[in-house]
Amino acid sequence: MDSAGTSGTVQLIDAMGNVSSVPYSNGAVTLKLTESPQNVVSNNPGVSKNNTTKPMGYVGM
Repeated sequence: MDSAGTSGTVQLIDAMGNVSSVPYSNGAVTLKLTESPQNVVSNNPGVSKNNTTKPMGYVGM
């Protein structure tokens, strides 16, 4: 969620649109994974961008 060694909170949005604040430490957040999608919103988009891989064939707009 952020650089290693940092801590803070991120917003977690569940499949029903419910928003909660989730703490992270050492740059990582622990999530309980289920079959339902979850979106994590960080205040540091650069870290997310650097840890995301584009799908094969993606050309963007």
